[in-house]
Amino acid sequence: MTTTGALKAQNTVRPMYGNIAPFYGHIDPFWGNITPFYGNIAPFYGNITPFWGNIAPFWGNITPFTQPTDAATLALYGTKNDPFWGTGPLNPYTSASKYGIAYSQVGAFWKTEASNWQTVQTAWGRASTQSDYQALATLIQASIINPAGTFWGGAIKKSAGPSATANTYLSKLIVQAGITFNADGTINASSLAGVSETQRAVLFLGLYDSLMTLTGTGHVDWWMGATGWSPALAATEGTTPTGGVPPTIGMLDFAISADNKHLSKQITQYGSTVFNDGHGAAVGSLIMGSVDGSGVMGVMPAGSVNVIVYDPYDSTGTTNWTDVGTGVAALNAAIFKGKTVPVGVLNASLGVPGWTLNPGWNSALTTAGAHGHDLVIAAGNDGVTQTQNVAWNFATNPTIILVGSVGVDGTISNFSNRPGEACLIPVGGSSACTEANKLKYRFIVAPGELILVSDGKGGFVRQSGTSLAAPLVSGAIALLQNRWPWLSKYPDETAQIILQSATKLGTNPGADAVYGAGELNIAASQSPLNWRSLAYYPVVNGKASLVPQSFFVATMGIRVGNQAVWNANNVSYSLIETIGNTHRDFQIPLSSKLVGTMAKSEAGGQYYQSYLTSALLAQAGKFSQLAGSAPSTAVFGFGNSGAPSAAFGGLVMRTVIERRSFTPGFRADGNLYTSDNMIGGENFALRFGTGQGAAALDAQSGFGFRSDYEVGQGGASPYLGLASGGAYLNASYLLAPGVSVSIGSTSRDDRRDLASLGLAIGPETAGLRRYRARAEQIGMGYAVSPRLSLHAAATILHEDAAALGIQSLDPANLKGGSTTTGMTIGVDFSVTKTLLLSASGTAGTTRLAGGTISTRSLGLLSTAGEIALTKARLFGRSDRIRFAVSKPLQVDAGRLHFASVGVVDRDTGDLGLIDQSFNPTSGRLPVAGEIMYGHSLAGGKAAVSLFGRAQIHDALNDGGTSYASGAQVQWAF
Repeated sequence: MTTTGALKAQNTVRPMYGNIAPFYGHIDPFWGNITPFYGNIAPFYGNITPFWGNIAPFWGNITPFTQPTDAATLALYGTKNDPFWGTGPLNPYTSASKYGIAYSQVGAFWKTEASNWQTVQTAWGRASTQSDYQALATLIQASIINPAGTFWGGAIKKSAGPSATANTYLSKLIVQAGITFNADGTINASSLAGVSETQRAVLFLGLYDSLMTLTGTGHVDWWMGATGWSPALAATEGTTPTGGVPPTIGMLDFAISADNKHLSKQITQYGSTVFNDGHGAAVGSLIMGSVDGSGVMGVMPAGSVNVIVYDPYDSTGTTNWTDVGTGVAALNAAIFKGKTVPVGVLNASLGVPGWTLNPGWNSALTTAGAHGHDLVIAAGNDGVTQTQNVAWNFATNPTIILVGSVGVDGTISNFSNRPGEACLIPVGGSSACTEANKLKYRFIVAPGELILVSDGKGGFVRQSGTSLAAPLVSGAIALLQNRWPWLSKYPDETAQIILQSATKLGTNPGADAVYGAGELNIAASQSPLNWRSLAYYPVVNGKASLVPQSFFVATMGIRVGNQAVWNANNVSYSLIETIGNTHRDFQIPLSSKLVGTMAKSEAGGQYYQSYLTSALLAQAGKFSQLAGSAPSTAVFGFGNSGAPSAAFGGLVMRTVIERRSFTPGFRADGNLYTSDNMIGGENFALRFGTGQGAAALDAQSGFGFRSDYEVGQGGASPYLGLASGGAYLNASYLLAPGVSVSIGSTSRDDRRDLASLGLAIGPETAGLRRYRARAEQIGMGYAVSPRLSLHAAATILHEDAAALGIQSLDPANLKGGSTTTGMTIGVDFSVTKTLLLSASGTAGTTRLAGGTISTRSLGLLSTAGEIALTKARLFGRSDRIRFAVSKPLQVDAGRLHFASVGVVDRDTGDLGLIDQSFNPTSGRLPVAGEIMYGHSLAGGKAAVSLFGRAQIHDALNDGGTSYASGAQVQWAF
């Protein structure tokens, strides 16, 4: 291209960056001597630890140095698509162990090395004599070189050859900081005196960069933690869904050398080719990761974004506004590989020295046709504050975001230009400056000091400048447009998301004359700007409501209860955030709204109420076959009760009153006692009361404890257990010797303890305040022999606004409740007079209707089972022990359908009704084993109880393994 000398002299447009040699601190004097490390800024040691502290993005739970093995990650990304371990052709971050590095230990090494370096820096700063420098040389060798040689030695040999030594390799790096070595390989102490403070800082950074090349993966850089970026965020939000179109970014910059044959497919380039100093490669590597094989990581995963580059520079490395306008127009045409594509954001890391926003931008943009785009502009590197207003054509110009630079400590870089109180003055309007049009409302800062970038030649370099802060913002916009593609049509709203989500800095947070909106926060931009403003659109009678409702409870992140059987398999509901003339959707896991019948408590805590009450002895009468009771009574389940009874007119009557045991997660109020009443004759029995209705209706002799029927704990008649706790009634009749029938009903109406669930009492939790259920059962028993009894029962369970003990924060989800029809088959076998074996198996189907969660066809199939072995007189006449193994209730088959309102077209953002179908089967078999022992002492005045329990795939323990044990001594006075 050609330009006139006069035009260039007055309006020379230059790239906004400096060529910083990474190991000795020389900076291109476009704008003077920039020293990024000055004052109290210690970016690679001290309190701000960008590579190894709390903000370390790679060696925490999301570290790429540890290959993912969990099923969820593998199912989501697969082995080829994982952004840091995959083997796919589009992944430049493929981690290979060809150098033998233990990735899981990399973070720990640098954390220790950073601490050692801080000690070295302190000693270096205090050194003044030859003896001081001699001691310093010894310290550097012992605390920096030797540990690095030990950790990286094997990798160095594999990289540089078998003859290479760690000392030689590391010495070459150190020499570049001006340090020399003696003939024997030791550090020349005298040379340490001439190393500047900047060189010391860059020395450690050079060691880090060079050694990290031996990992075979991308380098961690400080901007990642500073902006809230992480591999997990990039993998989740930056990977384009199958069949989707990657977002496209326009770059007004030098051409990019794309040596990687796979990633070059992501770049189309136009414009000049007469000059290239690597600036475009540096900027591009921060947007999308390196394309030249250097492994530099950018905001967007490489391969997940397309880049169109227009080079407006001439042979002098400068350009003018006419050519800038031509470049913007070319980018706006958006021709990528011969096809028209939507370009959502343009990046311009260029400008005129002395200006944060030069007036030439208005003339360049007026005819460029860029209205409807976001234009990200580097603020410049002169350290000036703009005071002059700029005429601006809002009708034709794009939405602009000006980007300044901050260092590791979050303060403005000494070279970064600032917005001040300058204004954009509307063309053709009043010349007065209005508050809303000030540059500071369109200004943001991002990391821009010594940023690791591609050098365009297959390697990397560290550079400073607002040129390198701007692409971080452009990459963040690409992340937004990848997750919400329709935002590319809403530039004003996109800019507001970036600006409003920034970390507030300065004396006037959000509109500061130095920091503008604050520092870029990529993680926050991917989250709601205000959770309280999110709207939830309920589905009413199968139709989407047009009236949104507040859904504040979505912020609570509930994870309690027996949710393992309701594993929603990524099924979610949408919360809608309105921003200007458009919106964003946020998917919340369906399971976060579900609350089960049992609240998670401290390890083992949920079992103490059931077991530490000498329950085995108190329930001894249930085991009527033990110690020689007549087997015929066992058919009814009301044999020797162990409690006082009275006879009247041939009838046997008995009443037992006990203190009520409450289920964790429910209120311990109301009636604090339970009653169990029985009236029986020769051929019939009537049992009624309040409390443990499941035990009263169940005819099996080997069961009777609360835990036997509790969902998530036991496996004996769990459908009865869900409706147990309120009033119950059961009638049994002996049809013939050994043959009996029974019919009964039990109910439950409990108030939830919302505080224990982390919930507040309010309209949003109205649907959770009570759990109501009832069950009816018809049973039959048959005494095959004096030692063997068979049992069968049919149960119908009705739950109000619940299903299998699960309720939802959203009343519409389970509005119609559920009906479960089940069958239980059991057996009691007296192995000896004091040894009873009992087994029970239950299966049933559950159907939901009338809510946004529903079942179709056959409904859900769930099963449960339990085997118990009870031994009386183990050590004496007054003790008993019981072993039990159970399979708690679990959904084994069937599908659920969830109706919700969400985005039905990811290109346009249109809202509509979504029907998601999923299988709630957990896929893992829950198994529990327990042992109980009870011993009566002092003629029944004292008792000792012991219990132990272990459970795998425990719903109360997030599907893990849980253990519980306890002991109790009781004494009556």
